[in-house]
Amino acid sequence: MDKFILDMSDKEILKEISEILGKKAVKPTEKIGWITDNPSDYFRENKVHNKDLYNLYRKGACVEEYIKTLSLTSLRNRPKDLFSLIRKQKAGNKVLEYGCGTSTHGVACAQLGCEVHVVDISPRMLAIAKQRYSNRGLPVTIHKIEKDFPVLPEKYFDTIICTDVVEHVPNPIKLLKIFITSLKVGGHIHLHVSPMINLKKGHLPQAILAWKGKGIGIMKRRFKKLSNHNYKLIK
Repeated sequence: MDKFILDMSDKEILKEISEILGKKAVKPTEKIGWITDNPSDYFRENKVHNKDLYNLYRKGACVEEYIKTLSLTSLRNRPKDLFSLIRKQKAGNKVLEYGCGTSTHGVACAQLGCEVHVVDISPRMLAIAKQRYSNRGLPVTIHKIEKDFPVLPEKYFDTIICTDVVEHVPNPIKLLKIFITSLKVGGHIHLHVSPMINLKKGHLPQAILAWKGKGIGIMKRRFKKLSNHNYKLIK
């Protein structure tokens, strides 16, 4: 497991996931990124039922397919400036991967000598992420979510990675404020928010509307844009 994770092939990634799951994992061909076949599992009367939504990520019928999807898309279907930011990380940098899934990006930062912290709503995802670090002899700090959000140290992180996560969060503005509080001034954040509402994938209309209504404005006031999805906290 000495190979840099960003340089691994699909076949190598699936082999690792198969070993962790204890059964063969094949490349998903349909329902890519789905958390449910039936959005009414968590979205009823035009309202998101948070407890039901979280249960889908924790133990829903689509969790294993979601695991395979994340493990591959985290390498193949992410913005190029994310990989550029990761490869520029210096040993000793404190990095937070929020909504880590199986933590491909966090593992890459740890391989570069960073102190990595991860957060995810799914204990199953975190267990797999933890095993991926263990496979490589890398340390990681896991933060549990309490009352919808984790408690994070203030002005601590040099880099935050939050890619295709905000659209899944019922209160994205609170999450953004947590990022601002926990990121050092001058620190970098990679933040990519999908504008596509898709209830089968857990892309919440309320999250996307809140982001467009308030989130983008906060980003413009508090951050300097460095590339399409990379920003520096300026105040």
